[in-house]
Amino acid sequence: MAALALNKRIKQIDKAVYGHEFQDDNIVAIAIRTVNYGMPFLWKWHAKRSGLEDKIDQFDKRFRWPFITTLLMVPSMFIFMTLGLLFDQYAGIT
Repeated sequence: MAALALNKRIKQIDKAVYGHEFQDDNIVAIAIRTVNYGMPFLWKWHAKRSGLEDKIDQFDKRFRWPFITTLLMVPSMFIFMTLGLLFDQYAGIT
């Protein structure tokens, strides 16, 4: 259910940024664009740098939070996975 809502949000952003929606969306393309749109939503500097500042200003904060959350979750997952592997390797808990 949440993936369907995120897919609709991505299509709205694609229409604002590129002027059209992408017809062939798979889970990998949606995941990549979700993280890529999270960065300009989080930092105005990055939005200005990538030229999306005027295009994404029309979206409110409630619309932006899934993209920002996803952006922050991806590095956190890699950090916790690495810490878990290191803890398992050196603590000897199996």
